[in-house]
Amino acid sequence: MNDEYDIGRHLAQRLVADGEAVIDVPTKLSARVRVFANGQGRKTDPLNAHSVAVVALRTKDLRHVQVDDATVALRLLVDHRDELGHARTLVVNRSHRLLLELPSRWGKEVPLRHDHQANPSAVAYSNNRIRS
Repeated sequence: MNDEYDIGRHLAQRLVADGEAVIDVPTKLSARVRVFANGQGRKTDPLNAHSVAVVALRTKDLRHVQVDDATVALRLLVDHRDELGHARTLVVNRSHRLLLELPSRWGKEVPLRHDHQANPSAVAYSNNRIRS
């Protein structure tokens, strides 16, 4: 991985979480290999990938990327938040469907959320009618 502290951080953490071995290759080292390989410093995707691979294979003291505990905790919180959002959506949709299935024995249809926003007095009226 070329410069794990920059753009590749997310990808490096994902790979480590999936059990892959990830080595952090400093940008300066890969740039030097790129210059020596073709005589210029042009950076294309194939040349950059090749230079990063050469540095990773031939350099002994490169840092291995470790799992970042803060990233893991944040990922767990985000996943839990997503689950809560999906659960809320299920409850709202189920409630909406059940309200639509209610018999219209009150003389009017049960007001839905958009009705409440347009006419706040409809909420008080419908609440009094339903309770009685």
